[in-house]
Amino acid sequence: DDAQEIYHSSTHLLHLINDVLDLGQIDQMQMTLYKEWVHPLEFIQEVKEMVWSAFSRKKINLEIDVAADLPQIFVDHTRLRQVLLNLVTNSLRFTEEGFVKIKVWQEEKAICFCVEDTGVGIAKEEIPKIFEVFHQVGNEHWRRREGSGLGIAISQNFIKLHGGKLWVESELGKGSRFYFTIPISQAAAGQAAAGQAAASPASHTDDWYWQN
Repeated sequence: DDAQEIYHSSTHLLHLINDVLDLGQIDQMQMTLYKEWVHPLEFIQEVKEMVWSAFSRKKINLEIDVAADLPQIFVDHTRLRQVLLNLVTNSLRFTEEGFVKIKVWQEEKAICFCVEDTGVGIAKEEIPKIFEVFHQVGNEHWRRREGSGLGIAISQNFIKLHGGKLWVESELGKGSRFYFTIPISQAAAGQAAAGQAAASPASHTDDWYWQN
């Protein structure tokens, strides 16, 4: 038990250090994106594998709804996966029952992502503050839930670097929905279409549940 606690604490500290380093690079305008063609299902599956044990422990449902025929997108695979992971783990942190859902669809010239949960929600006056560095919304009960107050701010910056936007809709006691978009340029759409038939994985709608 002591070894597990040491490992857990050191992992949390490592994530905090990495987040601070990321913020430093962003502030100094030194953050480099290493872009490649990726289908959204690729990093969604990776995030699912990374969080399944945490969802299992809390017995919370993780639902995945990905529209058919999505194109590949030209993005920094690692950074976009980090954004989605931040949002999913944040939703899990504030959800005690119900579900967290990842939904992806195409809307004109953008791919839209939504992470929805049935958690405690966010008060209207607190919503603008969640994008501030080190800010954690709510009262002391909320702050005892793990977190550094960096994940949402970093995620917003990563999405901005990709030319997209990130926002949230929430109501206290009624859960939250975090959205972000990744634009599809005309050139990107053409290049993606040329290689998509052979390269992209099959799109699907899938529900993944923790079962007792």
